[in-house]
Amino acid sequence: MLDGYSTNRLVGRVNLVSADSTKIRIIAAATQGFAAHGLAGARVGRIAMTAGANKERLYAYFGNKERLFGTVLRQTLSRSDAWVPERAEDLGEATGELFDLAFRRPELVRLLAWWRLEGARVELSPDDLEPYRHNIDDIAAAQRSGLIGKGWDPADLLAIVGALATAWADAPDPLVRIAETDGSPVRDRRAAIEEAVRRITGPIH
Repeated sequence: MLDGYSTNRLVGRVNLVSADSTKIRIIAAATQGFAAHGLAGARVGRIAMTAGANKERLYAYFGNKERLFGTVLRQTLSRSDAWVPERAEDLGEATGELFDLAFRRPELVRLLAWWRLEGARVELSPDDLEPYRHNIDDIAAAQRSGLIGKGWDPADLLAIVGALATAWADAPDPLVRIAETDGSPVRDRRAAIEEAVRRITGPIH
């Protein structure tokens, strides 16, 4: 039989697990809502309902819709390390991995697009920037060693890699229809994207 102290500890742990579970459900529902409708179009009430929570609980955890969007975006970026190539000399293959990720997790692409379109203010920490700084430095090192052409600004090149990776995932539907009428499904065209990156980044002799 539990005494009062043990009972309180057990209840506290249950409440903590319940709170964590509710937060996870809210973030999952918000990811879907923001990806589909953006920050302005997503409705807090619908997000809470989808999560099986209430608006008061959502506001208690996240403060407001903008902070919830920031939480969703930060978690999305932290879960998508493949968006940042690990080694400069592997840019071709890494871009192919990004290409597959864009089709496998379309909400990632949409959230980033909404962030740019709506200009939502999301406070980023130095830790959020560090992977990109690391890869810019890695590209610069690869340029110095001759693995990558030196004519590129490393930040420009990283941006180009990201754009190529989402080229077909973001392509207008009429172009996709034409391409798929005359060739393979666009989601199967990873090899072409990898080759484009290799040609762009190859050392200049």
